[in-house]
Amino acid sequence: MFKPNIERDGGIILRSIVIISILTLIFLSLKYVLIYLMPFIFAFLISLAIEPMVRFFESFKIKRGFAVVLSILLVFSSVIMLVVLAITNLSIELVKLYSSIPDYSQQISYTIESLLQRGQDIYLQLPPEALNLAQDVIRTVFGNATSLISTTTKAAIDTIKWLPGFMIVLLIMTIATFFL
Repeated sequence: MFKPNIERDGGIILRSIVIISILTLIFLSLKYVLIYLMPFIFAFLISLAIEPMVRFFESFKIKRGFAVVLSILLVFSSVIMLVVLAITNLSIELVKLYSSIPDYSQQISYTIESLLQRGQDIYLQLPPEALNLAQDVIRTVFGNATSLISTTTKAAIDTIKWLPGFMIVLLIMTIATFFL
């Protein structure tokens, strides 16, 4: 017959509860504390990345503080330059697209008109069951399109709301990078 060993089984259960509690505590602390530590973690990574540049400037007898400031300025100005370059190229492409829209709009308009005419001809020949199915599909497609537009708009607004916080984190990260 099976006899439970209270001392042995109780110890295993107690150890399991302690391990689960510790893992839960670690998870929760990382979840809530890591948000506040991220600027300092990024600052540490940036300071590691610019250290060779700082040593290079120090080899020219430049003081470490000035070498760090110069390195941070070079890295951030390079990143800003790349972002500006990407935005400039994107805006140039958008201007080209905007200027070619009239040409495409006539072609698209003609294609849509011919498709609508063919669709109307086919639609009028469909049996009532197929008409109901087609109307359900059209409702679903327009519902999904509306949902997509709503989600995209919400994401754009959330991104705009996120920018001030990002700028504060960037400022803290820059200051922390200097002192690391």
